Formats: sequence, structure tokens, C-alpha cells
Amino acid sequence: MPVLDRLDLVIDHRATVLLGPNGAGKSTLMGIAASWISPTRGSVAWRGVEPSRAKARAAYRRAVGWLPQHVRPMPGLTVRENVAYLGRF
Repeated sequence: MPVLDRLDLVIDHRATVLLGPNGAGKSTLMGIAASWISPTRGSVAWRGVEPSRAKARAAYRRAVGWLPQHVRPMPGLTVRENVAYLGRF
């Protein structure tokens, strides 16, 4: 069963909280919004920039940030280097 079936979402201001029960699609929604996961249908855009277009993906990712709940540090990097590395995503 699709979790985000028929979702139409417009966020007018910065959003800092996303709540819902386990399995509700929060991580999937954030992954799609950050262009980490490609939607199987539909589209995503931020101020007219669509990450599905290869030429626009870098600009989109500079504007939209995401830090997943479970992050594994890169071996051999300091904490500061790991944060900088993750910040690039």
C-alpha cells in the first residue's frame, strides 16, 4: 500500500517539525523532498526548481537540506569533518 498516495503539500514557510506514527511516511517524504529518493509518480519543486531535472539538481540541493535520523559517520574523519561532509548533502 502506498504511504504517500495522492499527497499534495505546499509549505509556505520553513518547517521544522514533522510528526506521525511509525510507518506513516515521514522519512520517505523527507527523502523525496531532499531529492535523495525519486518519487515513482508526481513531482517535487522548490520555488520552481525541480530536482528531477539533472541541470537543476545542484541548485535544488543547495536550497533544501535534510539530515536523516540515522547517520553513520565516515571512518577516518573527525567530528568536524563528518559534519562538513554531511552538510554538503
